Amino acid sequence: MSELKEIVDNIKNKNFDDALRLCQLYKSKKNKHILSNFKGVIYLLQGKYIESEKNFLKSIEENQTFIDPIDNLIKFYFQNKNFESLLTYAKKLFELDKSNPSFNYKLAFALEQNYKFEEAIKYYENCIKLNGEDKIKALNNIGVLYSKLNKKITSNKYLLEAFKTNPNDKFVVNNLLSNFIELRDIKNSELFYRKAESLDTNLNYFLYNKAIFFILMGKINSALEILNKNKNEIKFFSKLIHTYLIIGEKNKAKELFNEFKKINSKDLDYYNFLGMRYLYDGDFENGWKYYEFRLTKLKNFLNHINEWKGENIKKKNIVVYNEQGLGDCIQFSKFLFPLLKYDCNITFLVPKNLIEIFNKDLPNLKILSIETFDTVENEKFDYKISLGSLIKFFYKIN
Repeated sequence: MSELKEIVDNIKNKNFDDALRLCQLYKSKKNKHILSNFKGVIYLLQGKYIESEKNFLKSIEENQTFIDPIDNLIKFYFQNKNFESLLTYAKKLFELDKSNPSFNYKLAFALEQNYKFEEAIKYYENCIKLNGEDKIKALNNIGVLYSKLNKKITSNKYLLEAFKTNPNDKFVVNNLLSNFIELRDIKNSELFYRKAESLDTNLNYFLYNKAIFFILMGKINSALEILNKNKNEIKFFSKLIHTYLIIGEKNKAKELFNEFKKINSKDLDYYNFLGMRYLYDGDFENGWKYYEFRLTKLKNFLNHINEWKGENIKKKNIVVYNEQGLGDCIQFSKFLFPLLKYDCNITFLVPKNLIEIFNKDLPNLKILSIETFDTVENEKFDYKISLGSLIKFFYKIN
């Protein structure tokens, strides 16, 4: 044990060459999995990412129940934005101890990064029930997910519980502020604005909320000043353009949008805003193209079924699912008619409270509730497509 401590001390003191030398010197059959993990940590600290990953994987191969390298790979893959691998190893960690609150939290977080929001909520709930040290973070994250799903009231239930536990968590407070602004609840918006201001006025999230709060309160010039100062960030810039449109300054908004289009960004919010603006301006070619980056599209529904991208689907079975609001479901359902002309069999999944309004007598069209849909039946489908994505194939049809 003293030999391992000597290696740890060298790592802590950043004596990496000495630590690596000791790993070789003290290597034995009994501790090789530990030393491989140490080497992974050392290489990671040196910025040698390929060697680091290789040694973490080797450590797991040498001892599949050793938690440290799995945990280190989770951190490694998150840092490198490899979210698919992050989820793979979060699942491995969870399988080692399903009652561990931290492992539930990490699996939920990995699911969230892969846009599997409903599954993420389930494991965040497990973390909360197990009352681990990540409980407040889990409550906050569920709140954020429900907010993204446009369920602000449900979101606030979790955020307020987190707030009661720690009223000085600036992210929880700002999430509540954002929700109350969206709900146009002026009383609570003012309350949480003052609380957020008392915690951290330099927090980027607070600055954005401050601008939105000023818009709610009719202080447009103050809001524009904040948005202009921070328009190097996508969310500030897009809100700035939107605000100019709201106040009727269309020329200014157009000028800024032309500047916005030149940004080289991989931010999903950037593409989503592009799509909505192009649609607003009547540029449907680009509009429906960028509409594919909407958050609801990325929820990973029916993962194992190939998405239809225009292939020949004659006599094939395709499932079309609604992933947006009730109004969108009704409005966009008209695009099922041109799809039926492809001589395919369509199963249309809709919210259960809309089932009765659709005609169920059309040949080759079956309408089912998305909430009660039996996933065992999924295997029979050749393709899937979300209702919102169907538009790009048929919007030119009169």
